[in-house]
Amino acid sequence: MNARFTSLKPGLITAAAAVTLAACAGGVTVSRENVAQNYLPEELYIVGTGENQLKTVIVGDPFGQPKDTFEAAVLTSLEGRNFGPRLNLATEPKTEDVRKRHVVLAFNPTDIGQADDLCSGTADTAKVADTGGSLTVTAVYCSTDQYLTQATARSGGISGTDSEQFRRLMTQLAIALFPDENPHRQLDENTPIPTP
Repeated sequence: MNARFTSLKPGLITAAAAVTLAACAGGVTVSRENVAQNYLPEELYIVGTGENQLKTVIVGDPFGQPKDTFEAAVLTSLEGRNFGPRLNLATEPKTEDVRKRHVVLAFNPTDIGQADDLCSGTADTAKVADTGGSLTVTAVYCSTDQYLTQATARSGGISGTDSEQFRRLMTQLAIALFPDENPHRQLDENTPIPTP
């Protein structure tokens, strides 16, 4: 779903996107908890496309799969799911942009304090069996040690990485984690200029 709504105002686009997300999520709950003021969606074209690969750290092992198998499934499930540029995500990037932007995904985190803490790439996590069959993924897109965006997606009834529900969960997470607009910039642009 890469439609562009050029005739709508930014506020209407956000409202339409929220309704669409709720309708399409298929049992997935998504909350975009934070978008930093310095998040630049257009920067993704530089740091995660072409020859550059966006470093992706995957924390947790919710299904008890071999690490390489799980990481490959996660990267595949995120591929082409965000709005905007098709991102090159890699756990071991061959070519990284000098900005050192990176993504961290924590599966079933037991306690996530600040988004900036997750940027370090560590978190305590739990298996799906230990959470009554539900899966929560908290992800951050970071600049060195500070978040640029953060999103959390939750769903029950996920039996493994090959399930349709897992793909839905990861799709909704990608859309929330890599928004194509920064709401702070919209507010700045719509603020009237004070008159003397």
